[in-house]
Amino acid sequence: MSLFHGCMHAGPDGNDLTGGWLNGGPAGNLKMTMPTAFTVSLMSWGLMSFPKGYADANATSDTMSNIK
Repeated sequence: MSLFHGCMHAGPDGNDLTGGWLNGGPAGNLKMTMPTAFTVSLMSWGLMSFPKGYADANATSDTMSNIK
């Protein structure tokens, strides 16, 4: 089983990983590696630094879903 097909079900901790940022090709590469890495890092740091702001905006769940 390829990495692409393996991550379309569940992660090692049982979290559902479907709907992520992989392309639909057989290689399963990220569409834009460096911009995506920057974006995910920025979202992660923002959520860690300002959890109350995300909670007040009711955006914690959406942000966590995007980070996965």
